[in-house]
Amino acid sequence: MCDRADAVTASSPRGARRAELSPERARYLSRLRRQSVAIWAARLGLLVISLLLWEVAARRGWANSFLTSSPSQVAATLHQMARDGSLLLHTRLTAVETVAGFTAGTVLGTLIAAALWWSEYLSRVLEPYLVVLNAMPKEALGPIFIVWLGNGLPAIVAMALAISVVVTVIMVFHGFSTVDEDKIKLLRTFGATRWQVLQKVVLPATFPTIMAALKVNVGLALVG
Repeated sequence: MCDRADAVTASSPRGARRAELSPERARYLSRLRRQSVAIWAARLGLLVISLLLWEVAARRGWANSFLTSSPSQVAATLHQMARDGSLLLHTRLTAVETVAGFTAGTVLGTLIAAALWWSEYLSRVLEPYLVVLNAMPKEALGPIFIVWLGNGLPAIVAMALAISVVVTVIMVFHGFSTVDEDKIKLLRTFGATRWQVLQKVVLPATFPTIMAALKVNVGLALVG
């Protein structure tokens, strides 16, 4: 039975790959696994050490625990909020606000970037305004949004949108502008319209930039 099972395993594609695995390849994969384990262990160790130093600093008075709190106090507060149900409520509200601001900022920023790529005149007109908006501290808009929209969900989503949309416009428009011109010329030679160039060349080529903007927007929307 064992010989038959070994024969079946060896005859399968996965078994054949295992059988053809060279010692050098096996050592390389083993080294990659050890590196992965070492990285995760270092990350966990850094987190534990940081929490211990934070706790010790709060307990020994190296830092003002009233301002910095401590891991034990945070854990106790989380436990209390979990018992009374407020933790789930606030987590759900924050998640909804973050997703709404993240989605709106990404979609609106990508559309604006596409419009700037579509019209060179519009991009040259709005470029200095984008630079100023990107440099402006968005947190200063918080009181204005509260006055305009009230102290609730609309103001919070607007804040998240204001923080993320400008960064999205700049990143995605830069990606649109750096697409290979030869590919665009090739499509135009075959009679492609501007919409077809955007759909067939620019958007696929800028996909990594859009994904990078999504990663940035998650943190920005949460901060907002």
